[in-house]
Amino acid sequence: MPDLQITGCRPEPLAHYLKALGILRLVSEQADPEVRGWWVDDEFRLRTKLSREELEKFFLEKYQPTPIVGPWGARSGFYPGSSESAARQALAEIQKSKMDRLRSFREVIEAVQHLLDRLGVKEKPETDQEKLRLMRACRSYLPDNVIPFLDAAFVLTEEGKSYPPILGTGGNEGSGSYMSGYSQQVVTIIIKGEGENALHAALWGVPMPEATSRQTPGHFAPSAVGGANASTGFAGPVVTNPWDYLLLMEGVMVWSTATVRRLATQTPSRLASPFTVLPSGAGYASATLSDSVKPAQAKREPFEVWLPLWKSPSMFEEIKALFSEGRVEVGKRQARNGVDFARAVASLGIARGIAQFSRHSFLMRNGQNFFAAPLGRWNVVQQPEIDLLKEIDVWFGQFRRVALGDRVSAHMGQVLRGIERAIMEYCQTGDAPRMANILIALGEAEATLAQSPLQFREKHFLKPIPLLSTKWLEATNDGSVEFRLAASLASVGLRENMEPVQVRAAWAAWLDTDTHPRVIWGHGSLIDNLTAVLSRRCMDAQREQRKALPLAGKYPASLNDIHEFVVGNVDESRLEMLLHGLTLINWHLVQESAQGTDDHESLLPALYALLKLTHLPHPFRGIPMPYVPAIIVRSIAGQSGEASRLAVRRLRGCGFIPAVEVISEPANVTRRIAGAVLFPISKQQEASLAERILSSQKLQHNEIM
Repeated sequence: MPDLQITGCRPEPLAHYLKALGILRLVSEQADPEVRGWWVDDEFRLRTKLSREELEKFFLEKYQPTPIVGPWGARSGFYPGSSESAARQALAEIQKSKMDRLRSFREVIEAVQHLLDRLGVKEKPETDQEKLRLMRACRSYLPDNVIPFLDAAFVLTEEGKSYPPILGTGGNEGSGSYMSGYSQQVVTIIIKGEGENALHAALWGVPMPEATSRQTPGHFAPSAVGGANASTGFAGPVVTNPWDYLLLMEGVMVWSTATVRRLATQTPSRLASPFTVLPSGAGYASATLSDSVKPAQAKREPFEVWLPLWKSPSMFEEIKALFSEGRVEVGKRQARNGVDFARAVASLGIARGIAQFSRHSFLMRNGQNFFAAPLGRWNVVQQPEIDLLKEIDVWFGQFRRVALGDRVSAHMGQVLRGIERAIMEYCQTGDAPRMANILIALGEAEATLAQSPLQFREKHFLKPIPLLSTKWLEATNDGSVEFRLAASLASVGLRENMEPVQVRAAWAAWLDTDTHPRVIWGHGSLIDNLTAVLSRRCMDAQREQRKALPLAGKYPASLNDIHEFVVGNVDESRLEMLLHGLTLINWHLVQESAQGTDDHESLLPALYALLKLTHLPHPFRGIPMPYVPAIIVRSIAGQSGEASRLAVRRLRGCGFIPAVEVISEPANVTRRIAGAVLFPISKQQEASLAERILSSQKLQHNEIM
């Protein structure tokens, strides 16, 4: 038999995915134990002995609905009152029916009624304690065939009860009841026999007349509010295909075993529910930080569910095991939120056999109603560098808790969103530029913390970002001139000039003050900050009577890149953002790089050569070069003539003969050249500069040719 294309089942919306699980489960348990199901090009496929017509006949004539009851909740149909009338009438219709396929449902209804009589329960439970008592009794005394639904609706814990989020609060969503809706559709389809057209639309996605009911789909189908469209099963102002409703509820049962098993490890039920995590407001176009937190008016926590799409034909027992045992891990811990899940997908911290995930988030819309909004697809592709984030897991967890809390600046929340967005984007693409964006976002977070009061950081236990391993240097190298220049500056050890931290070989810690004279990086331009750091470091060296200027770096810049900087051919904003991130690397462990070689002759102003040779971090050609503060002071002031004259005098005083006397450059260029002095260069490049500027013939122009 050819495979059946169940075109009415797609990964989105959530209702259609659950419908696919329900179809596979029911056919396996009631019609064809050898049936297999899988996903192909956004459609669900079945490999079964049943033909297309036989599959329809099975559901119309033989399908036995799983008993679904919920006497602990509202609108269950077991109590008096107008709000219970619809469910009460549906249960009465099922009880009166003589159909053999509804026998187990009748038995469960009668068992609930006997249990309520035994417990003396006449009215709907109102308090949590009353609900808990009834839930425990249901779990202990109701027939086994209702247990799958009970396990999907609630879990009994040592502390009381917990609700797996797939069914709202124990089978209720706001004022609605999934149990009531289910029993009403059983009456419509099974007892009244009105569902033939609806089944055709539900299975094959073909528009059919009279294929809808007024039953709300709850949070499973956000598109249920809109124009009529029976081909999708959910349409119109609260219009639902009754077969869609039945089958999605049958699919919900797949969640039950997995939730119980995971709770054995004392994991919160929200996270124990398979492929279910806390929401992250990142990774989709409409994302906002508010999507990461519980709305003030919400009665339950929001969450995300990532639906696995498998490409190999699989039996239901295999899929049940996938949901029950499928691992979603970040390192050695379970994924907690959407960002964690994306990381797990990128690091293959998931069960084998899954090719893709369809991400859905339960967002509050339309008052207090939650809807499962599809947020996109995620291919299962390994991105090895994502494991570098393990180095900041502890720090990031604390930062996230604080940023999502009360009484913190809106900017901190924006910074958190930037980190999460960068991580999500990298998990999907895996290239160096996006890994660099993660580092940029971390640098912004560090800068934000550095600018906050020490008291705030101490109160919230917010430490500096720990020193990152040297692997980050290669992983984030996007090949740009901005990256090379930023890495060059970072290798000088600028972190202590940019924020109030003390950096040692294995750790970084906040200083015990918000102000320190060496922390001089401000909100000005990049040139202003570079020249300020250069001036501060040189003055500190003079005051401390150091033998060499503290300007050495392990990642020398090339003269070509420095030339691009001097003439303004770089993106200074990105360079500075990269710098903030790259300073987080543990440069004590970086081996001196072979960077800095030039593929072709650079064209640098002669003034740069004079300034650089008089501000080296070591003796030049074995001769110490005493520091002359006025050289940098004049350069920062834009006075190229005086700065060059002083530099020439300094070189002559050390026995070198420059080929120039006085150089004239525009003030703005002079200031850029002064800032460029902070970039470390290799000794080979120092020799190249000396060869060009220290000659017996004077240069005809202001450039090193």
